[in-house]
This record gives sequence, C-alpha cells and structure tokens, in this order.
Amino acid sequence: MGPLASADFLAKLIAATPATRDAEHIPVIVWSVPQIPDRLAAIEGRGASPVPMMLEALHAMARCGAIEAVIACNTAHHWYPELVAEGGLPILHIADAASAAIARVAPRGGTRIHRVALLATRGTHAAGFYAPRLAAHGQRALEFDERLQQECIDPAIDAVKAHRLDAAARHLADAIARSATREVDTVLLACTELPLAYAALVVAAGAPAVPVIDATAALAEACVHAWRGRFPVGAATEPFLPTGATQR
Repeated sequence: MGPLASADFLAKLIAATPATRDAEHIPVIVWSVPQIPDRLAAIEGRGASPVPMMLEALHAMARCGAIEAVIACNTAHHWYPELVAEGGLPILHIADAASAAIARVAPRGGTRIHRVALLATRGTHAAGFYAPRLAAHGQRALEFDERLQQECIDPAIDAVKAHRLDAAARHLADAIARSATREVDTVLLACTELPLAYAALVVAAGAPAVPVIDATAALAEACVHAWRGRFPVGAATEPFLPTGATQR
C-alpha cells in the first residue's frame, strides 16, 4: 500500500534470510498497489473499504503460486479475519510477529507487565488488534496520547509518505523522547512508515536509549521462520524451482 513501506519490508526480508547464494532466498510475489483505498478513512467511515482490492490481490497471488501472505501495513490488519476467511491464503499477522519480537528481548520472569509505547496510525489504535497479542506475552500498550499522535506520529507518517525523511525523523525523535518519560520499557514502531523515519533518525542522531522494536523487521523475521519451517535450505520440494534447474 505504502510503496516505501513495501520496499522496506522486502529489503528486511532479504536481510533476515540466512542465505549464502541466490537460490537460498525466499521466492516472493510483491503486490504493490498504492491506490488501495485509505485504511484510516475506511475505519472512520469516511471512505471506501480496502477489502475488495486486498482480496483481489490475495486471489491473484494465490493463482501465481503463493502459499502464504504478509501485509506490509499494520492498519490493514483491522480486516485480518475477513482477509483470512475469504482471501484463500494463510496470512502472518504483524502484531503476532511484533509482540513475539518484544518477548525475545524483554526480561523474563516475575509478574511485572512490560510497558510498550505503541506508535501507530489512529486506525491501528482504533482497531485494537495489538492489545490482546501484547497481553499474551505479558505486555501492555500505554494509553493512547492524542497530543503525541497529533504533534508527532501523524506528521512523521505523513512526512514519510511525502518522502521527507529528515522531517519524519525529527517528529519520531520527539515521539520517542516523550514516550521515554512515561516509564516505557520498549517503543514499538507499529506503522510500516515509521521504521523509515527511524532509519533516518539513527543516521542523523544515533539510536535512542530506549529499546525500539520495528514491526516490519519482526514480520520479515517471522516470514523467514515460517518459510524455513516448510522448506529447509536446499529442499527438493521448494516451489518455483524448475525440475533440473541449477541453483546458484
């Protein structure tokens, strides 16, 4: 949906794959259609539903041989049940991947709830699909902060979509700094535009002190894990490899 976010996911998928040659990478079909209706507008009842075009994409990819799908847009997971039920493909859920990624770096043991600053679109906050998935790992998102959203998150996302990454980085740096004052344990970048702002932030000013989890990277890692669970490296049954083809 967001073209930069789609490209970022693909780059992170490649980086997460433990390959030593081309043939060990995951075969991927990318459906990048920025004209899919605006997800936030649909959730708020101000625009058309993106579901028909998303289902069209899933059906087309299934016809091309895809066996599993991911969606490089957090907000679109508002329609996850419908997409799974009617799309014809299993879909890895980005919030499952992100909450598992937080759990891997969070301290273990005890009864203390791990506090997460959920930086996301208004649509993702409204949809509420992160809360139960975070809770399953002993995590809880901070309460929604309208001022933070209005002054930092919305402008950061808009700046990425306009390819103004320096401005996006400044807004995100402010959001992370404000979140850190709320005794947060982890900042979760739960909009696929925000990791692009974060990369620009790290280049300009270095990584912040508070731990930051990138939901896009977490989804890429989950995709690699799922693929290699089906097809170990060099498996003869790996799809898209013509019979007798030479792996390079």
